[in-house]
Amino acid sequence: MTSSTYASDRDFSPLNLNSFVAFPQIPKNGFIRTCTFVTNNLINETSQMSEIMNDKINTVWINVKSVIMNRSIVIGNFYREWTSKGQGRNLIQDQLDDLEELENQIGKCINFDDLIIGGDWNVDLERFKNDKETYERKTIAENLLGIAQSNGLKHVEYGITHLGRFNQRDSALDFFLAKNSDKILAKNNLDEMV
Repeated sequence: MTSSTYASDRDFSPLNLNSFVAFPQIPKNGFIRTCTFVTNNLINETSQMSEIMNDKINTVWINVKSVIMNRSIVIGNFYREWTSKGQGRNLIQDQLDDLEELENQIGKCINFDDLIIGGDWNVDLERFKNDKETYERKTIAENLLGIAQSNGLKHVEYGITHLGRFNQRDSALDFFLAKNSDKILAKNNLDEMV
């Protein structure tokens, strides 16, 4: 953690919430858009990778060490911001710049054997696969899939995660990109379990 990146260590320390510890992102434009929650019984083996994070994009990076397996798992949490305080942030170049910064951060973690990046991507890769030519976020989807492919990451699907209202379609905006997707033993979409 450097003083040039953070105002103070105290401002960005993990938050204790009952049986979880929350690792917030570095505030961007005064807002925190995403946190990563870790159960308290893993906290001694979990550390925030602050040297990777910055206030350019909404990410949280943590390293979870498995004592049993003697391995480290790096988990990235990303929120693809498409609006700022209700005012459109839809310029394609802004979106591509954010994805370029995400790829820079991924590059700092790619040497770990186990790497998982998830979050609210605000892009539906399932719809893109089906409607490639007419998908309104085609450029973003192509760029995101290019980043995944060039870094050896696989798209882990969870199905519908956003229920559309009124004239919106249901969509799969939340998913993971994983370096070793064959090691994922189970996955659940909590909306389907409720």
